[in-house]
Amino acid sequence: SVFLSRGVTRDVILAGDARPLTLAEEAAVGASAGFWSSFARAPVERVKNVMQVRNSGGVHAPYTSSMACARALVRDLGLVKGLYTGFGSTVAREIPQYVFYFMAYDKSKELLDANHAALGISSHFVPVISGGIAGTMCWIPPFYSIDVIKTKIQSAPVGTYSGMADCVLKSYKSEGLSVFYRGMGLAVARAFLVHGSIFFLYEKTKFVMDNFSLFGK
Repeated sequence: SVFLSRGVTRDVILAGDARPLTLAEEAAVGASAGFWSSFARAPVERVKNVMQVRNSGGVHAPYTSSMACARALVRDLGLVKGLYTGFGSTVAREIPQYVFYFMAYDKSKELLDANHAALGISSHFVPVISGGIAGTMCWIPPFYSIDVIKTKIQSAPVGTYSGMADCVLKSYKSEGLSVFYRGMGLAVARAFLVHGSIFFLYEKTKFVMDNFSLFGK
C-alpha cells in the first residue's frame, strides 16, 4: 500500500511531466504514503499487539489465530474501537517516517550509484544498502518513541489511556525516560535487514516489469 500510494501521488503531482520532484513534493508524496498506509497498518498492528500481550499472559492463549482475535475485538468493542484503537498514533508515526523514508532511500541510492565502484560495492548491493539506510532512519527517535507509545495504546485495554499525551505521561511516571527507547538497537538492526531486502526486491521487480513482457513488445 505504501509503494502504491507513493506512485499514485507522484503521478498526480507530476501529471506526466518527466522532471524530478522538488524537496517539498517528495515530502508530500511520503506524507501521503504514510497517511494512507495507516488505514491498513493500524488494524493489523492492533491485532498483533493484542495477541502478543494477551497470549503471553497465561498457559491457555485466548486467541487461536489473528482472525479469531480480530473477530473478538469487533464483537466486543465494535469496528472502530476494536480494530482502530491507536489509529491517531499510527498516523503520527507513519507520516513523518515516510516523509524521510523515500528521500533517504533516493539520496543514498543516488550517492552509491555514483560511487559504488570506488567504494568496492557491487551495483547489486546498492538498493540493499540504500534501503537499509532508509529503514534505519525510520526507527531512530523520535520515530521509535512514537511507535512505543502507539504499541502501548493498541495493546492496553480500551480506556487505559485518553490519548498519546496521557500515554506519554503515564509511561514516563511508571517506567522512566528509558521506556521510549528500550529495545531500539534490535529494532534498528531488524529495520536495516528488512528494508534492505524490500528495496532489493522492489528494484529487481521494477527492472523485470520495465524490460520484459509476457506478451512481447
